[in-house]
Amino acid sequence: MERTEARIAFGPAIGFDRPRQNRNTMNAQRFVIGTPVRRKAQPDAVGLIRDSGYLQEATGDWIYRVQFGNAMRGVPDSELEPLPEYADPWDDVRAGVFGGARAFRTLMTFERLRRPPSPIAASFGSAKAAFYPFQFKPLLKFLENPRKRLLIADDVGLGKTVEAGYIMRELKSQAAIDRVLLVVPSRLTKKWQAEMERRFGERFDIVRSQDLTRWFRQIENRELGRFAWIVSIESARRPEVVDFLADMRPSLDLVVVDEAHRMRNPQTSQHRLGKALSASADHMLMLTATPVQTSLDNLYQLLNILDESEFRDATIFEQQCEANRPVIRAATAIRSNPPRTDDAVESLESMAANPLTQALTESPYFVNLLSRCRQASGLDREGLVELQRDINELSLTGKVVSRTRKADVMPERTVRKSSTLKFRYSDKERAFYDSVAELCEAARPDLSGWGQAMAALMAFRAAASCIPAAAEVFRQRLASDRSIIHRLAHDFDESDEDYDVLRTIDHRIKEKQDNIAATLQQLTDADTKYEDFRARLQELWSKSSSSPKVVIFSFFKPTLRYLKRCLTRDGIDCQLISGDVAIPEREARIEDFANNPQIGVLLSSEVGSEGLDLQFASVVVNYDLPWNPMVVEQRIGRIDRIGQASPTITILNLVAADTIEERILLRLYERIGIFEDSIGEIDPILGETVDKLALEALRGDLSEEDQTAKADQSAAAMTGQRLHAEQLADTADSLMAADQSFLDEIEGLIGGRRVPSETELYEYVSGFLAARFHGSRFPQSVLTRVTDIRAPRGVGKLVLEACAGDGEGTRFGRTLETGSVRATFDQGEALKHASSELLHARHPLLKMVTAEREHQASGMARTFALRLKPKDLRDSASGMLGDYAFEVHLFQSSGVRPRDVLVPLFVDEHGSLLDASVSEDLFLTLLDAATSLEPRPHLERDLVDELADHLRGHLAGTRQRQMDRANELDMIRRERIRITLTGALDHRVAEARSRLDNLIGKGAARFAITMAEAKLSRAEIERDSSLDALGSTHGSVLETELLAVGLLQIGCDG
Repeated sequence: MERTEARIAFGPAIGFDRPRQNRNTMNAQRFVIGTPVRRKAQPDAVGLIRDSGYLQEATGDWIYRVQFGNAMRGVPDSELEPLPEYADPWDDVRAGVFGGARAFRTLMTFERLRRPPSPIAASFGSAKAAFYPFQFKPLLKFLENPRKRLLIADDVGLGKTVEAGYIMRELKSQAAIDRVLLVVPSRLTKKWQAEMERRFGERFDIVRSQDLTRWFRQIENRELGRFAWIVSIESARRPEVVDFLADMRPSLDLVVVDEAHRMRNPQTSQHRLGKALSASADHMLMLTATPVQTSLDNLYQLLNILDESEFRDATIFEQQCEANRPVIRAATAIRSNPPRTDDAVESLESMAANPLTQALTESPYFVNLLSRCRQASGLDREGLVELQRDINELSLTGKVVSRTRKADVMPERTVRKSSTLKFRYSDKERAFYDSVAELCEAARPDLSGWGQAMAALMAFRAAASCIPAAAEVFRQRLASDRSIIHRLAHDFDESDEDYDVLRTIDHRIKEKQDNIAATLQQLTDADTKYEDFRARLQELWSKSSSSPKVVIFSFFKPTLRYLKRCLTRDGIDCQLISGDVAIPEREARIEDFANNPQIGVLLSSEVGSEGLDLQFASVVVNYDLPWNPMVVEQRIGRIDRIGQASPTITILNLVAADTIEERILLRLYERIGIFEDSIGEIDPILGETVDKLALEALRGDLSEEDQTAKADQSAAAMTGQRLHAEQLADTADSLMAADQSFLDEIEGLIGGRRVPSETELYEYVSGFLAARFHGSRFPQSVLTRVTDIRAPRGVGKLVLEACAGDGEGTRFGRTLETGSVRATFDQGEALKHASSELLHARHPLLKMVTAEREHQASGMARTFALRLKPKDLRDSASGMLGDYAFEVHLFQSSGVRPRDVLVPLFVDEHGSLLDASVSEDLFLTLLDAATSLEPRPHLERDLVDELADHLRGHLAGTRQRQMDRANELDMIRRERIRITLTGALDHRVAEARSRLDNLIGKGAARFAITMAEAKLSRAEIERDSSLDALGSTHGSVLETELLAVGLLQIGCDG
């Protein structure tokens, strides 16, 4: 638009700063009881007339009692006006009715919560976890995948559990998901249960194979109920479970499989389980840190499970991966600074030589991409991110795989420093240790049965863990005339799936047990292991200026209790957690350990620490060595994970000299480098090798030389597998996807404040409570620390009404009604205080405030008079002194990638539109630093009309540009998606129809037929709705809504 020299300037000369007269010269009664009104000078202050008023003769004003929230105020009618049912915000500008800075922030927070301009709004900031942008990448990819299936292949320690939780939370916000099944290794069941409840407030039940069998019988003749279950892979892979899933295909809303690499072998029961789960799941996630271990076929098998309709042939899959190379290269070239435009164009043009991608290069989509790549050097950051995303649309596998490497997100990784404390048993301790080892030699599975052999092995592990603790347990059993190995598994805090109760004891076991009893009598209170350890612990603390927190792990619960007594006796304060400690109490003890400087030690079992992040500790002590390398990795991983503040962590291993632990376990673990670096997810078969090797040694099958030799062989095999897997992973990374654009988009969501900040949320809640409940205060400390909050009477009831049917809302509302709540907006603080409430954008308290404000949305201020100081401006707006008018619009676009966007438009004193990036920066600065402009301006009507006309014209131009861009992108995305989606959806419908016909033909059970009919119906609905959305006759639809109008003065600091 051309600049005009007309009197568009609305500075002081024309009355920008001139106060208007509010005096009401009329003395007639204006309002009746029940009339909704608002304050003229504070249009967001909405109330109800509660009496007929009285005339104050001295001033000529009628004085009315007006109810604002729960407060009654006497207000002159000259300060009130009727609440309009609908008002053009520009009418308020003409009348000189403006809201202030706080009202502006309240409105913007309300609109972003009511209609979130972000696809991750429901999950953002909602977990008790530190914020890492890459953890939202799987969510974005999942939401854009029409089949809603994803393989999350992040490195160990990057939070795949949290990423799955974010997806679950977002799904729940969009539609009801009533049946959720998590399928995880046995040792991780309690970890998942703890993490889901602690981080997301989601409660899952752990079920076993017999529970599933019982459920199968119950549902064959009725509808499926609601459930949130965790089942171990070991239970779910049983033939009767897999057969039922394969035959009946019960409708599961969401299935999550952890350590999915276990399913890669098509010949195994785990693979059959994966296939059956996939056929039953409407949405599915598979998690693994090692998608490729032995060959690229590993990745294919996992994707074949995840989406067989798209990945049906291994040979074609390899060709698809190869066809992805140019896509990855092009996206990488555009991401470079500056963009390597020639490389990007060359890479994309090479796709024409591949038969799989040749058709794509002939589409308008591809031609558009080439054109934009050639002009990439002139694009702004948002344009480059959008271009990368569009290039990734060409990927044939990218939409089903999300991959993040530690090297990409943790460039300065924590250094592990390990040491081993080798101690020597006294003669009496050695005699006891050897007598228990002899018990294992006698308890051979081929002679005594599996149950007795495993129980004897547990006795040996107990002795290796802590001789005084094991001796105490053995004495108790002998005193009660029981075998020392009777129900010994209950003293081990491990997630074993089943345990055979021993009813008879072999005579060889009885004979060795008598020998153990004899050595018990010789033992004294001396404990070489503990005495050496205590000295090393004191030495460690004495050399450090910060007294690092120490986590001591043991798999034997009596060892933990024994250490608690010893440390307390020696003046070392500590806490103890294990699977025997209820989760709320466990969280309280963790909180004490984290925040109490007097508590320096945490004693923990594997199960006790599952689901917990202990990054505030920097020392791990393996008081005993597990017989599974992955358990060692998980112990260290409790503190060596993203968020660890210390540049180094210390790992201390305790091992007795000249023992199986030294010759096999320690030797093997040192050689595979598990103490110095994360080794990823080892093949379970190689992990079981450690068990077998130790058993062979205990049974006397191996000499000491053989033991060390076999340990070296196993270490070499594990190291070889690890190196091979790393090489394959590097190769696969170049074939799967380039995901950086997703991270850039997430950063943009945060930097662009599409989700309100914690400060904005606090002000939003506190403002509501103060207005609705007179005299109430919402403590500001809740922003930075956990604070006790006692809400005014009635708030809990409002929460219950706003969150009816929501379990989290019901719980929170009832708690508010009966007492106080410990809460905070700070994710880091909530993480330290496990029992606290994390307040976030989707929290029941925020939902309630938004619901209540929505009831009065028509009374919210929509016009504002604001002021900024030059020192608060961002670089793009530096030096922009003067007066401006602005509008804020909501742009809602439909299409392949629908989204809601807040679009601010600013014009200067000449009526010229400011650059979009400058307008965006001014808008963000208003959210952070705006103050109310006083006195409130009063503009001439013709000036207001000119400003409105200018902004209306600029809106039309902006909307048209957005529409053109949206239609262009929509066209090319539809073309791309149609190529791959049509065949996949048709295949799914045909498969469902074929299955239904087969079931009817063989006279299957009514339940199976009902499930198949439902599956066919869902497949047809999904196909039809998906293809309808892609209809070429329907382009994008862009609707706009005016949210706010304002005047802005940027004046001198002062």
